[in-house]
Parts: sequence; structure tokens; C-alpha cells
Amino acid sequence: MRARMAYCGPHGIPLSKFLQWPIDDQAAALSWQYEESLRCSRCGTAEWEWEQDLNAYEAKARTCPGCNAIGLESKALEQVAKDQPGIQIRLVPTGGQDG
Repeated sequence: MRARMAYCGPHGIPLSKFLQWPIDDQAAALSWQYEESLRCSRCGTAEWEWEQDLNAYEAKARTCPGCNAIGLESKALEQVAKDQPGIQIRLVPTGGQDG
């Protein structure tokens, strides 16, 4: 039951609905969930992908605009953060909403 809920919960699928799916569909969803769990949370690849071909991926540098903005704000707040632990920086839409 735990594996089924690990799939259903994050996808907002009621367990009762999932159990009504054809067995092949349930198996496919759980297989996908298992394969996703094997992926590295940082780079997104799985060990088995590298076992098949050590050149399967090439590392490329890129800048995420959101992470860059957070990094710049973090740097600007370094002293404040020392004096006020717990400050969090998050991205909010520029339309005046504060999330």
C-alpha cells in the first residue's frame, strides 16, 4: 500500500480511484515511480544510465535566472541573515503579489 500512496499522494490521486485503474496501468505507474526514485535529486540521472554508456551525458554549465536572483539577494542579505536567523528568500511575481 505504501508504494501506491507514494505515487498517488504527490499526484493528488485518491487511492480508491487508483485501485480502479487496470492492473497494467497501476503497474506502469508504480514502475515509473520506482525508476524516478533511483534518479539523483541533483543531476536527474540514474546509475543504470551511466552503466550502459559512460558518455550518455555531457555536463554543460547554465545559469538559472531564478537561482541567480536568489543568490544575488542572499549575498546582499549576508549580514542581516547573521543577525536574524531564519530569513528565507523566495521568488515572487513582480506584479506586487507577495506569494
